[in-house]
Amino acid sequence: VMAHAEQGRAKQEQQPLQFFDRILLPELVRVMHRMGHFMSASPCDIALVPNATTALNIILQSLGRTLTKHDSVLYLDIAYGSVKKMITHITGRSGIPVTVLQVPLPIASPAAILDMVHEHLRQCAKPPSVVVLDHITSNTALRLPLAQLAELIKTHGPSTRVVVDGAHGLLQTEVDMAELRAAGVSYYAANCHKWMCSAKSVGVLWAAGDEEKECIEPVVISHGHGSGFTSEFVWDGCRDYAPALSLCTAIDFIQAHGVEQTRRYCHELLCEAATLLHAAWGTGGIVA
Repeated sequence: VMAHAEQGRAKQEQQPLQFFDRILLPELVRVMHRMGHFMSASPCDIALVPNATTALNIILQSLGRTLTKHDSVLYLDIAYGSVKKMITHITGRSGIPVTVLQVPLPIASPAAILDMVHEHLRQCAKPPSVVVLDHITSNTALRLPLAQLAELIKTHGPSTRVVVDGAHGLLQTEVDMAELRAAGVSYYAANCHKWMCSAKSVGVLWAAGDEEKECIEPVVISHGHGSGFTSEFVWDGCRDYAPALSLCTAIDFIQAHGVEQTRRYCHELLCEAATLLHAAWGTGGIVA
């Protein structure tokens, strides 16, 4: 993957104008098709971005512009630190109410979060306008029951936007956007440089449909502005596109060894590391 990325950089520098004007866009479209297949998503619903942080900023800042004091945002306290700051920044400017659900650790299982969210929504006079969830939390490494949570949230608030921080999702767990879309997920932000082992930095922003796409716009306005979701995000100026172009090589490697086999190998290494640290530190897991 790294070799492919370096080849891409060299190709770009040999003939920059030809690369950006003739080669780049068709290659990015090819990558989006491969990523769409890998995530069980339509390539038209995918935008390639530098990382999940960029994707979440795009989503939350765009949604924030549509919210009023009559709306509200809900998230869990186990969310990633920078995501908490995004929400605070966006809601603070307009005085939008924010609810932070405290997840007690250790917990019986990640599914216990489902009961906690259910109880909160049951007591709400009005469902939240936006709910931000992790797929797999960063600091605490909990895999949340994402589809069930999205279904639950949509049951209480059909118009609620469910935003997923999937920075650690791709390859570490199955990411089936068709399933998550059916469950009610509105947006999904992912990194490819983590478990997928792509070159840094490339991530994915996924939007469920036309209505969701119309609600967001890139933080960088470029030539594709006003021409639809794919055009608005596919090119944002001269930068290093080699990581994105090397994504196909990462996917080829994973599929050559088998997706499930690769995931199982990584999971076994993770379990060995956790066991080693528990023994060395005299500690235990956060799932009781």
